[in-house]
Amino acid sequence: MKRGLNKNQVTREASDFAESLIEQLNFLIDFCSKYDHGNFNYSKQLAKTVRILVHDTANSTSLLSLLKCKNTMKFNSTASFPKNAIFFLGLVFPVSIQRMTEDGSPYNEHVYLPSLSYNKEVYTKRVDFNTWWNQNIIISDTLTFSRKDMIKYMSNQDGGAHVDETVLEKYYKISKATASMFYTIDKPLSEDPYQQGEPFKYLHFAVVRQIAHELILSIKREFNLDVLYNGTNKYNLNGLNIKPTEFIIARGTQLEY
Repeated sequence: MKRGLNKNQVTREASDFAESLIEQLNFLIDFCSKYDHGNFNYSKQLAKTVRILVHDTANSTSLLSLLKCKNTMKFNSTASFPKNAIFFLGLVFPVSIQRMTEDGSPYNEHVYLPSLSYNKEVYTKRVDFNTWWNQNIIISDTLTFSRKDMIKYMSNQDGGAHVDETVLEKYYKISKATASMFYTIDKPLSEDPYQQGEPFKYLHFAVVRQIAHELILSIKREFNLDVLYNGTNKYNLNGLNIKPTEFIIARGTQLEY
């Protein structure tokens, strides 16, 4: 909805929006590089920038809407999304990475990382905005999120744009790693079937990083932009050679798409 102008306002030129797109895309790429070098908290800046680019509300219009392309362009979707999934995790993967304490002692950190473009089992699809934005990218009995959910919660409640006094419970649980899709355990389940295990951390950060990856590729293609972007897990994997795979539990005997 176009709001009326007061005497101190002027209408932007179409070229202003194009310049802003390049600016916001470069912000995305810079924040992704920070994440890719171990600064996972930069996902909060990614969430805010993604929101600026694609999220419309009654009081604000997204940049892609101002460019009149959001509902006509296609968006990269980097997971398979079977229709009959009851547990699903496709944009990210869990991994145990060896870190060092300040005194040089090694320890394992159990985290999620974005799949980026490494998941060769899934062909990148190009879908309309509503499909991309509203698909459930995490599906479980307690932790179900769409891309829209994750971006809104992080940017609106968790420091992307501001910090709210309250936050949605399921988002709070993954942000504090009190709930997770995967847990690491010290003993075989046959020895201790009731052990609680340690949850893998940073699921929300990895998901937002992957959303940013998809959006960067989508915008580059739509506007034929020659900007340098090389998303990588090289530094965060710290020498590990991991092939990301989707985690799926589905109803029935085969996956349905």
